[in-house]
Amino acid sequence: MCLLLNGVQGFGQGQLNNNKTTNNLVELTLNYTKTIGKVQIEAVGGYSYQSFQNKYYWATGRGFTDFVNFDNMQNELKSSYDAGNAAAVGNFGGVINNWGISNDIRNGTQTSGGFVSGFDAGSGAFSQKYFARPGGVTLAAIGANFYNNTDYIQSYFGRGNFTIASKYLITATLRVDGSSKFGSDNRYGVFPSGAFAWKLHDEDFMPEVFSTFKFRTGYGVVGNQDGLGYGEFIRRDRYSDVSVGDARQIGVPGVSTQGSVNPSLKWEQTKQFSVGIDFGILGDKLSGSIDYYVKNTTDLLLRANAAQPAVNAQIFTNLNATVENKGWEVALTYAAIDKPDASLSFSGNVSRNDNMLKDFGGALDAGTIRGQGLSLAYAQRLAGGYPLFSYHLREFKGFDATGQPIGDNQVFVGKSALPTWNMGFSVNARYKSFDLAMYFSGQFGQYVYNNTANAFFVAGSINNARNVTRNVLTAGEAGSAEAAVSTRFLESGDFIRMQNFTIGYNLPLKDQKFIKKLRFYLNGQNLFLITNYSGLDPEVSSSPAAFDLLNGLPTAGIDYSAYPRPRTFTLGLNLSF
Repeated sequence: MCLLLNGVQGFGQGQLNNNKTTNNLVELTLNYTKTIGKVQIEAVGGYSYQSFQNKYYWATGRGFTDFVNFDNMQNELKSSYDAGNAAAVGNFGGVINNWGISNDIRNGTQTSGGFVSGFDAGSGAFSQKYFARPGGVTLAAIGANFYNNTDYIQSYFGRGNFTIASKYLITATLRVDGSSKFGSDNRYGVFPSGAFAWKLHDEDFMPEVFSTFKFRTGYGVVGNQDGLGYGEFIRRDRYSDVSVGDARQIGVPGVSTQGSVNPSLKWEQTKQFSVGIDFGILGDKLSGSIDYYVKNTTDLLLRANAAQPAVNAQIFTNLNATVENKGWEVALTYAAIDKPDASLSFSGNVSRNDNMLKDFGGALDAGTIRGQGLSLAYAQRLAGGYPLFSYHLREFKGFDATGQPIGDNQVFVGKSALPTWNMGFSVNARYKSFDLAMYFSGQFGQYVYNNTANAFFVAGSINNARNVTRNVLTAGEAGSAEAAVSTRFLESGDFIRMQNFTIGYNLPLKDQKFIKKLRFYLNGQNLFLITNYSGLDPEVSSSPAAFDLLNGLPTAGIDYSAYPRPRTFTLGLNLSF
């Protein structure tokens, strides 16, 4: 809670704000274990109920002409706050309350409790609740607003683990989840899964060179309800607060519905099949894993534009399509040295993922582009037979004799913002009291649209008295050229990054009664980046605000004035007692 006071400007102003977030969880579990011969059984069943509440209240007043009456000013604002806070009930999409009173509103009536109620603003009715008329203070106007959003999720779950002869492992799970975010027809989702593993290294037929060799496979369904926040799957209202101006006038609030209830809205579901092996050779001196997976996501949650004409601009719905991700991953670890005074190990992983949108007959523009002359421009399109975040651009072929870009139509250019390859590599070393660790990461196959260059580093920026890069002056582009969205600004986003480096020293301690361990360390993060991308960083983190997204679709790989990742150095000390 905060109280802001200003006794000079705005004819004396007081403001009270309170924002409270509450997360309540009730969970009950029952465990069961049993051994029958060579079979071990472990089972767990349970129930959970969770509520997420976001509650906000705001009150303001103007016209406190005597600052000596600070206590009255604070107390009466608090009285108004408490009255409204007690009434703050209901979910998002139910009631959003804005109130205000002013000496200029003559039809208010004084109540015995010192409150004013039953008023009308003339140009629009206010909700009728109670606000304190401060005693002993000359107050010209007071206004308030609150909301109370609460979401609920209820779950029933069970899991059974079966171990047979210590080498065959079977797991079966079942979840039933219900969420208040979804329509009444599909509030609950059922999500089963199962897995099987076989410790082949315990079998007599396996060569002794394998210290570990385990086969595993599994299939499961998981649900998703995240993405759009409190209550927005059911209804979305856009509103402006009641306000009190410097002249002590009441600004009338307004509420407009932007999204309608969809009783058919249901859980987004992801079904995944995987198969893999874990192995270790020569006492796990060399160990690793190999995995293959296929993951299909259906009923994607989407905030879509409603068919026009319509009362509401948007509706929350499930996309009638399937997003397929399939690929493989290999991970290896090699313990080169493993001695009491020294150790050295190397670890690495590489993975490939292929993404595709299937069974979708339509096409939706996405990838919002921002900048002068780029209103309603887009760089990506959602369409069946293409990966998510596929670029849909003009093919840039240079400039004509007048300096205008060549090429008119936007087409799929065969490139996406999603990486095809991911890699990681780490080194861990220790020698007596010294230790060292470093980690490298990389992504390959993705492309980045340099929206910053498209908006600012073009010849038209010179006409607007903006600085440009040197290559703009020799590109042959006219100052009047159209700010076209094209492959001119599409670049490879491949990179290798030194993500982390740490070196430490453990100070030898002898006969210390209190301090058990003392370690000094120096850590650096994001130490260097290898890339051909012309922007600050190909690992883009910027995105437009939700209201600025085309068709409600998220963006990826579009760089518009994104903040670079920081390079940090930390000198630290670890103490153990």
